[in-house]
Parts: sequence; structure tokens; C-alpha cells
Amino acid sequence: MISDDDMKRLFKLARIEPSEEDLKNFPEEIGSIIDYVGQLKEVEGKGSDTELILSEKDAELRPDKEMIPSSSDADALINEFPEKVGRLLKSKKVFEG
Repeated sequence: MISDDDMKRLFKLARIEPSEEDLKNFPEEIGSIIDYVGQLKEVEGKGSDTELILSEKDAELRPDKEMIPSSSDADALINEFPEKVGRLLKSKKVFEG
């Protein structure tokens, strides 16, 4: 079972402001997720022939670099967007509340 402090830390790291209902339901939900991961580990350890092993030397990562779109790319994107006010783009509601 997850402690209240750990739960609050997870919400803080995820930048989520939980409701009272979230705080009440979260321990049970995270517990079921952890149980499921445990089941996956059991299956993985039983001779699964689809193992993926990566090490740092095997992984080829792209270098981090800042990508700044040209003004013509930005204008093309803005022109294709269905709803806008000036250069502000309107999207569907993502979060409730």
C-alpha cells in the first residue's frame, strides 16, 4: 500500500492537483497497477522467447537539440488549424475541472 506522503509526492511530480475523490481512490488504483506489473514480471521470468534487453551501450539515442520551426512552418500550421483567434490556436478541452 502506498503511503500518503508517497502519494502526494507522485501527484506533485506529475504536476496534478488531485481532488478529494482522487486522493481516496488512488491507493487502490495504484495498488492494482503494481499487482499487474508483478504479474508481468512472473510471466517474463518463465522462459519467454520475446525478451528485449537493452543496455546503455546498445541504445542509440538522438542528441538533444533545440528545434525552432521556421516562421513559414509556423504560419502553415496556424493556417491549417480549424479554430483560432489571431495566432492563438483553439483545441478540444483536455482536462475537466
